[in-house]
Amino acid sequence: FRDLAAEAWDAVVSVDGKLAASLGLLVARPGALTTEHLAGRRARYFGPVRLYLTCSVAFFLLQAVLPDRDRALQVHTTQAVGVRDPMSADDATAGVVGPEWLRRVQRGYRRAAADQAAFSARITARAPQVLFALVPLLGVVLAGVYRSRRRKLPAHLVFALHLQAFLFVALGLGGVVAAVAPGALHALVDPAVGLWVAAYLVLALRR
Repeated sequence: FRDLAAEAWDAVVSVDGKLAASLGLLVARPGALTTEHLAGRRARYFGPVRLYLTCSVAFFLLQAVLPDRDRALQVHTTQAVGVRDPMSADDATAGVVGPEWLRRVQRGYRRAAADQAAFSARITARAPQVLFALVPLLGVVLAGVYRSRRRKLPAHLVFALHLQAFLFVALGLGGVVAAVAPGALHALVDPAVGLWVAAYLVLALRR
């Protein structure tokens, strides 16, 4: 953590402006940072892994200091798969007909609904690992979709890292705006960020 923090701080105060150049291109021109990297024009920018880690650390530090916004994940037990609502009986699997995995799902819904704050905190704590694990998965999916372009898997992993870095930037900015936005605009922040991310993905894939 000390080494990562030192690298992140060095990136922020670096006189060569690599962080600013990387973030500027990442946000302003979807997909352009990936094409620059693949074309070998890398000296002016952060490497994909370094940019991902910097944005990731900054995002989760920001999440720790921003107001909670009452964003605990809501678990609606009536959406659980099964015959009846598990909260309507003492046994979480009462009335459920099916295999053991279905009973485990019902028990999970019951525990999550009983303490939604703890469930939300656990999801948040696992988010960094889950997001990092999704990078190679996205790379494999892109390799299958773009197999006719004859790009190798590492090229798609670069795109996946840049996309995730942008996601951290977008969500971080959304959190800051939501924290200072008045009540009337507060509810519009999340949909606006969602549209921004969706549009960015389309443009980045096209480029």
